[in-house]
Amino acid sequence: MQQRIETALFPLLGQPLTDCWRPNGKGYEAIQRFEFGVQHSSTNSKGEEKTFGEYAMHVGCPWRIIGQGRILVAYIDLYFPADNPTESGGDEDFDSSAPGGSQSDRQAHHFVERLQEAPLFVESIQADEVGSVCFTFSRNYRLEILPMDSLPFEFWRMLHTGAVHKQQKHFVVTGQGIED
Repeated sequence: MQQRIETALFPLLGQPLTDCWRPNGKGYEAIQRFEFGVQHSSTNSKGEEKTFGEYAMHVGCPWRIIGQGRILVAYIDLYFPADNPTESGGDEDFDSSAPGGSQSDRQAHHFVERLQEAPLFVESIQADEVGSVCFTFSRNYRLEILPMDSLPFEFWRMLHTGAVHKQQKHFVVTGQGIED
């Protein structure tokens, strides 16, 4: 499995990380999208003009971005309100499923702003036999994807975006291995 993952992710080597955000919609609340490569315009399924990276990963398991000697943003930050991150669950108005309101959303937004000023490029990719992946970027930053359960659900997927790649199958890793 390790070799198949590293082979599937090989096109990301040398690519810049260009975006990091959560899709809006029921069932996507805990999914984080990481985009790599040149951003291009495309029309989404709702007919809206959007920009997307050449490659994308949809991650539905724990993940974290490390840089500057600390965790900059992580999956668990989703469950803390952006305006008062030390209060988990204490704010009855806080809805972690609403994009933009969590500490994760806020930190990811700040991280992406910094990427526009100083891009990070994928320098290496290491996977393991259970679907974990570590991307090492320039300037010693890392994105770690860390599956944490034994269930048959999807951990993450890698896809190509744009009209040229719409017919390509997504590379999907689940608790049962690689989806064929």
